[in-house]
Amino acid sequence: MKDTMFRRIITSMLALAMCASAAVPAFADSETADEGVLGTQETADDSATGDGSSAATTGTDSIRQTSYTNYVKKYADAARPDKTVEVLGKDYDPASVTDAQITVTTVDGKNDVMQWANQEGSVSWKVNIPETGVYNIKMVYEALESNTNDVEFSMLIDGESPYATASRITLNKRWINESEIKQDSRQNDIRPGQISTPCWQETPLEDIDGLFNEPLEFYIEAGEHTITFESEKAEFAVEKFTFYQYEAPAAYAAPSDSDLTQTQGQRITLEGETAAYKSARTLYPTSDKSSYLTSSENGSSPTKTRYNTIGSGSWTQSTQTVTWEFNVDKAGYYKIGIRGRQDQMRGMYSNRRLYVNGEVPCLEANQIKFYYGTDWEITTPKDENGNDLYFYLQAGTNTISLEAVPGEIGEIMGDLDELVYNINSYYRQIRQITGPDPDEYNNYMIDTAIPSIIPDFKEYAQTLRDKKAEIEKLSNSGGTEAETLEKMAIVLDKCVKKPDLIPEMMSQIKDNITSVSSFVNQYREQPLEVDMIEVVNSDQDFTTCDKSFFGSLSFGFKGFIGSFFEDYNALSDEDESAMECWVMLGRDNAEALQQLISSEYNPTAKTKINLKLVQGGIVEATFAGKGPDLALFMGGDFPIQLAARGVLTDQPTFSN
Repeated sequence: MKDTMFRRIITSMLALAMCASAAVPAFADSETADEGVLGTQETADDSATGDGSSAATTGTDSIRQTSYTNYVKKYADAARPDKTVEVLGKDYDPASVTDAQITVTTVDGKNDVMQWANQEGSVSWKVNIPETGVYNIKMVYEALESNTNDVEFSMLIDGESPYATASRITLNKRWINESEIKQDSRQNDIRPGQISTPCWQETPLEDIDGLFNEPLEFYIEAGEHTITFESEKAEFAVEKFTFYQYEAPAAYAAPSDSDLTQTQGQRITLEGETAAYKSARTLYPTSDKSSYLTSSENGSSPTKTRYNTIGSGSWTQSTQTVTWEFNVDKAGYYKIGIRGRQDQMRGMYSNRRLYVNGEVPCLEANQIKFYYGTDWEITTPKDENGNDLYFYLQAGTNTISLEAVPGEIGEIMGDLDELVYNINSYYRQIRQITGPDPDEYNNYMIDTAIPSIIPDFKEYAQTLRDKKAEIEKLSNSGGTEAETLEKMAIVLDKCVKKPDLIPEMMSQIKDNITSVSSFVNQYREQPLEVDMIEVVNSDQDFTTCDKSFFGSLSFGFKGFIGSFFEDYNALSDEDESAMECWVMLGRDNAEALQQLISSEYNPTAKTKINLKLVQGGIVEATFAGKGPDLALFMGGDFPIQLAARGVLTDQPTFSN
């Protein structure tokens, strides 16, 4: 192929496909699956050692003992000194630098800051802590331009990481749309690429595992300590990091009626897809064709692609943040309505923390709940009495940010994660006794060989039911997906009542461990799709989300009629001079490839590519004279059939 960029795109897509295949758990259909079922945060190192030793002797168990959940419980009653210790980046210890390119320089307007110009290495600071206790840490940093999606490093205190989460501290970059949302010749929106924009940010170090809402805690004794950053994904500048005490925002104080009526008649609409910046590259504009109510600058369409929302399938991870910028003509008090949809976590809600101009304005804004539903709904922050909250906005530029947070369910998921690990540890110990194929005529006396298993299984069953009750209380409904926990509890009850049957029940234990692990992984995610945000005064109502019968009928009818005329196989512009490329993939994968071609290849290449989604028929089409110029992701037999008929071109014959 003459254009090397297209080759790079094809190579990237092949790599993605290989990675997706590799991501499937190897034990799912393996004959050796019984050798060890992985928990939600475990690795293959957790499998049985085979030498009769208990699971507590493995290397990963020592890490498990310092999990952040256990760490928080251990120091729950420790002192919280009201002290602040500020450490400047430039005050690092030069003798401590290893493999890191560290300089003190000016970065983006700030003088005398530490710049870590490469990705690898380590650097340390000497820090004096005035009082023993638990501290939080916040940083002022700038992520430099690099090929990584974020900054990640390990934080060590006196040479040791206090818990597993501290070994992967993550600082987000700031991502923006590379351009406005444009349209191709077929009137389909073209999704803009995402590029990082370096800027100074201040943020607390947070739990990226989605278990805790507050910043990470660090227990440090009084005296001098060495704080070390080790990294393989650095490339950032540090002005300072500060040991401090996190304080939750104050409760909401309602403005007076006279304050509310000072400004009236204002309505500001923020489209979800036009967010000013995001904390993750995957928070790009997304598309929705399900409702005529979906708002977009380019209008809604039942047949054309409109990138009219943000977050569909991608805004799920804790700490991911989306920010909108807008201008206010008149300073005053405004209420905020978020037209969103959470249609992934049945029976539960996802959570967002609201920032206004970079700060959480009140305690009630610390957690906004978006309940499960398949239609758009307006969610607005409310006080304990169900009244709308009003926020003061200054005249000029303001920002609204929504950050994914775990909410109350986070700590429940942390406890379940620990419980899954404990049950899995017993599973491995049992397998060390019985082997992968237990003798049906031997009961192995598991309760005698492992004396603690029966009382622990009894305790675990009760814990599972307690957590199920907590989840159902949060969701205000019974019969939720938490029923998975009850099934695991029933299996444990059977083991307690008849210990002799434990070897026969290993497959049930394994299957239920897997189910609970999947439940924990799913329910610590925080999915949300946002259509638009409205900022209005007290005399204004939010735009309704109620569908009209005739509106839905009209939208559906247009989609039906359009299906006879719209070519859903064509994924790109119909350029007669372009080469036609057929792909045999699912639509989602084909659209991802089309995004690469539209944003990176076609704009600069001399030879354009028209992409079409086709399933089979390439041999027949080729001999009918209607075949493509290029074909990707074909079955293994197609190249052989075409080559045998002499219709393929040898690529090495092209000049570079």
